[in-house]
Amino acid sequence: EIIDALNLNYSWKRLKYEISKENPEAVVFTCTIPTLDNDTKVAEIAKEVNPEIKTIMINFLMETCRYNILERYKDVDFACIRDYEIPVLNLIKNNYDGRKVKGIYYRDNGRVVRNAGCEYCWNLDELGIPAHDKLPLRIYEDHIIKRKPMALVLCSRGCVNQCHHCTSIGLNPLRTRSVESVIEELRFLESLGVKEITFWDCELPFERNGTKQAWIKKFLRRIKEEKFDFTMSCNVRSDCINYEILKLMKSVGFHTLKLGADSCFQHILDNMNKNETVEEIERAAREIKELGFKLLTYCTLGHRGETAETMRATIKWVTHKLKPDFTFSIAVPVKGTVFYNYLKEYGYLNEDAEGDPNAPPTYDYLGRVEKEGLPDLTSKEMYKIAMWGYRYFYLRPSYIVRRLLTTNNLLFDVKNGLYFILRYVFEPLKR
Repeated sequence: EIIDALNLNYSWKRLKYEISKENPEAVVFTCTIPTLDNDTKVAEIAKEVNPEIKTIMINFLMETCRYNILERYKDVDFACIRDYEIPVLNLIKNNYDGRKVKGIYYRDNGRVVRNAGCEYCWNLDELGIPAHDKLPLRIYEDHIIKRKPMALVLCSRGCVNQCHHCTSIGLNPLRTRSVESVIEELRFLESLGVKEITFWDCELPFERNGTKQAWIKKFLRRIKEEKFDFTMSCNVRSDCINYEILKLMKSVGFHTLKLGADSCFQHILDNMNKNETVEEIERAAREIKELGFKLLTYCTLGHRGETAETMRATIKWVTHKLKPDFTFSIAVPVKGTVFYNYLKEYGYLNEDAEGDPNAPPTYDYLGRVEKEGLPDLTSKEMYKIAMWGYRYFYLRPSYIVRRLLTTNNLLFDVKNGLYFILRYVFEPLKR
């Protein structure tokens, strides 16, 4: 069974009932690093139901946590590192003997042990088709979908690039499914009545311009041959899309593309290892809009070389030059990334705090300023500028009117609007 307790708004009492009803030999649960206190309560409840239930936590960023998770949360039996499908399966096959399974943390007579190595899944087709039929598909929605029910689909794992701050460090290296495997999944989703697909890859297409881009061309051709009735969205990189590919994507039902932008200053893009130019990003945004797509831009402020002036300039550049429909956040330093190591080396990082892209960052650019040649920029200043950016972009009368006139779900957008006002207008005033 798959229980999406969060999106079903289950109480802890209801979750305990569902686990009791199944009385499973193992409970496998997902987590995020900032929400561990809440997520690990699943393990606590499982042990209350039956102390013999094995509790297995999965998160591809497990080792980015600043402390040992099993040492802090005593009800968690196993934690899987990076690719988790094979370690979970091997735990089951080996009767939960952690000594025989690579890529996990486990307990041995009360002592927490990390087994060396990781069990990468090199052939993603071997994982088969996800069990979408076990999910409550009709409850899922977000602010960009056109129709319901919706489902998430992954064609790949990892990224064609490695930006210095990005969490794809836990997913790399890039691996791709075969086109026919994804088509088989889309057929399955069609049989379940799904109308909207959100491709959750780091980017799609994942082949750079200048190559043959054989995978994406074959994939888009196969979608057309199957005559699927889906509306779709995905992440893109400016160096992986061109007018030809965009036209093909538009012709088969893609309606929204999410583009990494980050900065209008080339030295900041270079500092974060973006491997894209300002001109490429502007060209991609222009072509996306020309072909009638909606555009979402990812704009992570606060990278090395950032100043108050560059942050404000980037916000205005995104708003008036790229003209997306949605945008913005603050870069979060993830343990193990180049960005995190840089901040730690120069004494800019508060290592005792967990990062949140919508809270004051856990770093500033104070301290060894002379050596780096950077102006002073505090955490509070970055937060204030980012919150100003949200308001500058989203509270424009022209933007509000356009959103109301083009909404696919008025009630959903009004609720989001009220949440936005609370989160980005009133909450910053308290900080």
